[in-house]
Amino acid sequence: MRNFRNIFCLACLTIMIVFSGKIFAQDGTSAMNYSVPLMLNPGLTGAFDGDYRAGLSYRNEWAHIDADFSTACLMLEKNFNKRKDNTNSLGLLVFQDNAGGFYTTHASLSYSHEVVLSQKRVTNAIRGGFMAGVTNRRFDIKDFTFEEQFTGSGFSNSSANGEVLASQSRTLPAFQAGFVYYQKYAISDAPKLVPFGGVSVQNTIKLNTSFYSDGFQEQTTRFIAHGGALINATNELKLYPGIMMLNQNYDFLISGSLMAKYGFGKAEEEEKAVLAGATYRAGSGMSFAIGFQWSDFIAGAAYDISTSGISGSTTMYEAYEISLRYIIRNKKEAAARYDGTAASDGLSTGLFPFSPL
Repeated sequence: MRNFRNIFCLACLTIMIVFSGKIFAQDGTSAMNYSVPLMLNPGLTGAFDGDYRAGLSYRNEWAHIDADFSTACLMLEKNFNKRKDNTNSLGLLVFQDNAGGFYTTHASLSYSHEVVLSQKRVTNAIRGGFMAGVTNRRFDIKDFTFEEQFTGSGFSNSSANGEVLASQSRTLPAFQAGFVYYQKYAISDAPKLVPFGGVSVQNTIKLNTSFYSDGFQEQTTRFIAHGGALINATNELKLYPGIMMLNQNYDFLISGSLMAKYGFGKAEEEEKAVLAGATYRAGSGMSFAIGFQWSDFIAGAAYDISTSGISGSTTMYEAYEISLRYIIRNKKEAAARYDGTAASDGLSTGLFPFSPL
């Protein structure tokens, strides 16, 4: 059964990679905030119970508009030295965004270090991380129309557009830093409430992002604050209320979410669960997500309902998103997370309170 599950999970990831070659193309907006944690906060690198984690996601927005708005993302993580007070993690993040003809490609490496503050019934820990990489932004001017190209006889694609550009592609360094506080616990002694919270800062270096020869457009810093809790309502039902605040330049976004996970079957080796929840973005819209967990594999899907001005030109749901994640873990540590023996063995392990979607 376990071998069949592994083959099934790898097949799903492979299918996602194949289709990503066509749809690789968003700025980090997601209906499922924790489906790609490295885009949210580099401090979340390695914040999972296991040795390796791989994730893929794809989001398509406003599909009924005559333009492509889509994002695809690949995420890989590895945990090292999982001892108390000394857990290090590495991550790789690659994504491509297409915003109506403007393309953004990003690749970066992240590093995080966990510090255990105390270890009693729960493990109180803080994890700090940073990310460094490159971002390329590009467009093809032939895909756009300009006022100067409209003549008395109509539109002429061969007419000069009047734009003086230094380049149609720019590649710039990208940096991000952040930290997150959380608690970890063993299933055998799970508390009712397990809180967490974090902050991240993106685009920390002021760079010129303008395509014009004599232009200057400063890259704006993005601040993200996020937090929430895990509520162990019953042995089977877990609730994940959360909040996220984002500020970039003059734009401010606040969203609230509530996810639920209902488990059934064996708790240890073959854990199975159904997932469902909703996220509300103030002044922007809301999304509904569903998913399932099969032991170390999680799949999720979400639909967005927009309340923005552009929603009138589309159907009720104007975005959809899918995500896949798979974790590989040491069997001994996997057992320890359920009975709490990891702490006595000097391992910094346990269940994390972050939403599965």
